[in-house]
Amino acid sequence: MAIELLILWMRMEIAIRCQIHSEEMRFVPVQTLQSAIKYGEKLADPQGSAAKMYYTVMYKNDKAYNLEVLYDKALNTVYHFEYFRDARGPLSKISK
Repeated sequence: MAIELLILWMRMEIAIRCQIHSEEMRFVPVQTLQSAIKYGEKLADPQGSAAKMYYTVMYKNDKAYNLEVLYDKALNTVYHFEYFRDARGPLSKISK
């Protein structure tokens, strides 16, 4: 069981690393994404896929940001993540 969980975690980590926003060089640690999936507010994917969009607040350099993560549990794959300050999904705008 522990080996299976490790393999699933490694697959998720690989998928996440592929999703780094290269044009902005933004990075979100795997643990933060896992926390968003575990504790964030879950809504349907706005584009209609089977994946779910998770929304939460994260902190980077002592500054708050909204975080959204598109995650498909059946495939254990993160397709998208982004952090921002504007209002999106159930999250309200965070002022600078």
